[in-house]
Amino acid sequence: MSSRTVNILRREFHELTHNPLSDLGYTIELFDNNIFNWKLTLLGPKDTSYEDGIFFINLKFPNNYPEIGPKIFFLTPIYHPNVHPRDGYVCVNFIKCWDLKDSETTVRQILTKLYVIFYEVNPDSPYSYEQANEYKKDRDLYELKVRYFTKKYASIKSYEDIKKYDEWVFSFKV
Repeated sequence: MSSRTVNILRREFHELTHNPLSDLGYTIELFDNNIFNWKLTLLGPKDTSYEDGIFFINLKFPNNYPEIGPKIFFLTPIYHPNVHPRDGYVCVNFIKCWDLKDSETTVRQILTKLYVIFYEVNPDSPYSYEQANEYKKDRDLYELKVRYFTKKYASIKSYEDIKKYDEWVFSFKV
């Protein structure tokens, strides 16, 4: 473990908790007081199908951060083609914020780009082809499912309660 990495992560954590991005609804905590393992709570933005949702996200940082970016995955089940429908990993091509040649990317930039997931879908780089096809072919049904599953899963206000979802189940009947 690099002391440089620890110092960078501490600085970024302090910056995000003491000077938050004012236009995003979020909180950041550490899992088990581990600077390499962050819990992000994002509020689904108004005027989206994710509105009123509370989404728990895990950022796991490698020992060689910032040269290599964190693994990012939703802990709250979310209906989105760019999020793996079983384990919540965010499609790297969707975030597109880690330039391996430029280790100047910060968690603040990651957070800003991650928030975009509530507004945009990249159906050409999906984890779920079924959801991507639905998005392309029947947007009304797709949005109905997003609202339904947001209400079902993202209304849970506690990470402890969300842990009971070992398996994400997106079965839906119109």
